[in-house]
Amino acid sequence: MKRLLILLVMFGLNSSYGQIKNFKVTKDTTKVNIEGTIYKALLINNKYYAFFETMAGKPTRRFYILSIKGTIEKEIKLPEEINRAYYFKFQYIHDSLIVTTEGDDDRIYIDLKKSKFTKIENTKRKKQSPLMEAVDRDLDKMKYQGDFLFEDENYYVIENCEGEFGSSIYFKNKKTNITYEASTPCPIVLNKVDNQYYITSSESNALNVFSSISVIADPLKLKVNDRIIRSASTVGVKQVLDTSGCYISSSFAYKDTLYHIFSNEKTTKIGVVKNKQLSPVFDFKEKLEIQLQQHFFDGHQLSVFNTEKNNTFGFLEIKGNQIKMHYFINKHRSNALPWKF
Repeated sequence: MKRLLILLVMFGLNSSYGQIKNFKVTKDTTKVNIEGTIYKALLINNKYYAFFETMAGKPTRRFYILSIKGTIEKEIKLPEEINRAYYFKFQYIHDSLIVTTEGDDDRIYIDLKKSKFTKIENTKRKKQSPLMEAVDRDLDKMKYQGDFLFEDENYYVIENCEGEFGSSIYFKNKKTNITYEASTPCPIVLNKVDNQYYITSSESNALNVFSSISVIADPLKLKVNDRIIRSASTVGVKQVLDTSGCYISSSFAYKDTLYHIFSNEKTTKIGVVKNKQLSPVFDFKEKLEIQLQQHFFDGHQLSVFNTEKNNTFGFLEIKGNQIKMHYFINKHRSNALPWKF
């Protein structure tokens, strides 16, 4: 379990891919023995709360609480709703671990004291549960069905992704309680840079992958929401990137510059948008399947990644100018899912 520092990369003005000042990329490697491959995870108080997928018979999922070094501290049995869900979101909201399954009207939270998953009825059907009210907070107690995306001193932002039909994004003004809406592709992350809101989106089909960056300069110039339906308004939304052939897995801001982690068929890179195109500034020298998991208000991010080696996964942390890559070599390979883009 010894963690070994294997690389420290400094890249600056002399980078062969361009300028990216004062960043550090560090890599470390740990050996673990965990059934399955990483699917979703959150980092809370130096512990990973992680879902793994296995192929023991029919595909199933497992949920572990891991130490920062990858030691399994506890396994919590999953309810059937999570095991059978094609897709679900895993979020840490108001000090609660929340699972929201796709197409389900219920949410499930993890009761860590009892080591069990507990379903919470949706407040759309029945007002109850102080926990649910805390999760939904001032978002009209889920008057707008969707997922929490971002919050600053002025707005709560939620989004309602409907796949190929795009997403409705709602900005609720904290002072006036007026909600503004816009239609964008389904967001991966929202970053605030120079008082503007940048929305990163990516999607794929059997033939290609598509990525876009949209910017909302002033939410007050969006359409005022007056009906609870999917938004069709693009007023106040400007697209700064629309590209195909690469998948943006995350975007992060540092010193008023927005950086993007993206992958093509061969490798994964960090880049910036120049002249409506992605311009690389750093190359990871390998292809990674990266999924953003947490985006904190201070810019700190956590992503999980899989590599082209079936037994190697990891966690990618970004905070300020620090990019930390924690690789885990999994000795338990019997039921690991194959890597895929």
